[in-house]
Amino acid sequence: MTGLYPTPTRLALLDAVAAGVVYRGNSRDWDETDGTDQPRLVDVRMAELEREGWVSLNGRRWLLTDDGRRVRAAHGRGLPPVAGRGGAT
Repeated sequence: MTGLYPTPTRLALLDAVAAGVVYRGNSRDWDETDGTDQPRLVDVRMAELEREGWVSLNGRRWLLTDDGRRVRAAHGRGLPPVAGRGGAT
């Protein structure tokens, strides 16, 4: 893990993953080559969360890992992972 800071945007994405509404490829393609400050792809942000170990990809569906659940719980969102239950859900 790199110590990625749980910004409001990242926490909102974790909330959306917990709600089961984030899928790979369900974001709009933005043209980032014109030099303007265009929004980044959801998939790019999700890849950051995956590298941090907060989410994993199962087919096209993003799932929370235990670390992702811990991050949410530390910020008053959701419950921490249950001891003895590993993996992503």
